[in-house]
Amino acid sequence: MQQGNQPLKAIVVREGRSAQRVYLPLLRSRQDVELAGIYSRTLKAAASAGAAWEIQVATEDLGKLIERKPQVAFVPTPRWIRAEIAAALPKAGVDVCLEKPPTEASRETW
Repeated sequence: MQQGNQPLKAIVVREGRSAQRVYLPLLRSRQDVELAGIYSRTLKAAASAGAAWEIQVATEDLGKLIERKPQVAFVPTPRWIRAEIAAALPKAGVDVCLEKPPTEASRETW
């Protein structure tokens, strides 16, 4: 996952069950990944997850995380909001790892 000697800069978009059970433990266990931030719809939830996983930037502002120039975003969000969130990330040059399905309807998928 590393790029040269630099760790892969990753963000997690949402702090729910999938993030807590799968993504955050896996990413935290890797020395070649820097957890650069976590997003949630509420600052309280983001701050709680940030504190629990020692992530310095915890926010309800996705743009703030995009400004940190992550290389990849893990997006374990409910399917009804996944497309909206995930659409902004590639436009900013961020690779995206989505859970399936990416949207609720095929017409919403690029």
